[in-house]
Amino acid sequence: YLKSTDLQNRSARVTIERVAIEPLRQSSGARENKIVITFAGKSKQLVANRTQARVLVELYGDDTDGWTGKTIMLAPGKADNGKETIVVMAAPAPAAAAS
Repeated sequence: YLKSTDLQNRSARVTIERVAIEPLRQSSGARENKIVITFAGKSKQLVANRTQARVLVELYGDDTDGWTGKTIMLAPGKADNGKETIVVMAAPAPAAAAS
């Protein structure tokens, strides 16, 4: 799965290809349903934490099917607890082509 170190201190513009709710094993051994996001042309998936999911809900609504095809930005950052994380944000509109 995608980690903040995979971004190599750079932001990445990605397009959501697929969103699934998958039961993933936690460190305690219990399984918990998590949002797993696949990006077009990328091999690693993002397991969305609460903050990342909240941003996507604010941007595109709570129906995860509506997230498919949307372009977002991923950037390395720090969580409130000081741990490395991936920050999810709206992608800026593409610049208009110069004529």
